[in-house]
Amino acid sequence: MKYKALLLDIDGVLLNKEDDTDQKTWEAINDLIARGIQVSFVTSRPYGLASHLVKKISDHGIHVFENGNFIYEPKDKKVHKAEYLETQLSGEVIQMVKPHEGNIKIGYSLGDKFMVNENYFDNLKSYMPVNDYSKIDEYCEYNYVSIWLKDIPSYFGKKIIEIVKNNARINIYHQNELLDSVFIHPESGNKLEGVKELSKLTGRSLESSVFIGNDSDDICLAREVGLSATPANGIDELKKVSVIVSSYEYSLSISDIIQKVWG
Repeated sequence: MKYKALLLDIDGVLLNKEDDTDQKTWEAINDLIARGIQVSFVTSRPYGLASHLVKKISDHGIHVFENGNFIYEPKDKKVHKAEYLETQLSGEVIQMVKPHEGNIKIGYSLGDKFMVNENYFDNLKSYMPVNDYSKIDEYCEYNYVSIWLKDIPSYFGKKIIEIVKNNARINIYHQNELLDSVFIHPESGNKLEGVKELSKLTGRSLESSVFIGNDSDDICLAREVGLSATPANGIDELKKVSVIVSSYEYSLSISDIIQKVWG
């Protein structure tokens, strides 16, 4: 089998205009995973995959919640510490973040416990063991922290980036043998850079990967993979570099492309 991995963009591909995904698409993705193909989700900004992955791919091990800073395995009801690549935030950043909790999505791991911003993660309580869920009421410079820079003053986001610098630019959260999620820090936004790191982690080359994207952020990656594809709603420039242009839009294109590539 020539192609060993499928890389899926989120906005405009996995998610449709209603931020949802067609049921047949999840069935096709599950079938592909069962056949031994590695499926990864690639996005140029942190994205809320929790509700989708937990409900739709819950039998395939560990899933990343929200901005990817903790991992939860529904089947065994265990919370696992995320695998960070050179990502450490100092106590100085934590002190800066604390007054802005209402506008920042933040969490940290401490041994087998994971503390989160309770106001933000209320909707995840049904998935989380009670003893592993509490407010952030302690801050420790030794903990790993992930921050979602959304709906906050731009100067504050820039200040955090100044402190963490390249250490927080790309985070890759390894989930299991077949399913990974790649989140690329907003400062970078370079999907190709992130997928190269993913390739090193998983041993799957770009040449053995199929990528489905739809906008200008996807063009560089589309040119480097073994086979690029795009839905009908993809931009014209991406259609020019894609081997497959589906006649279907959004998530409906995924099962169509899977069929054309893997049968």
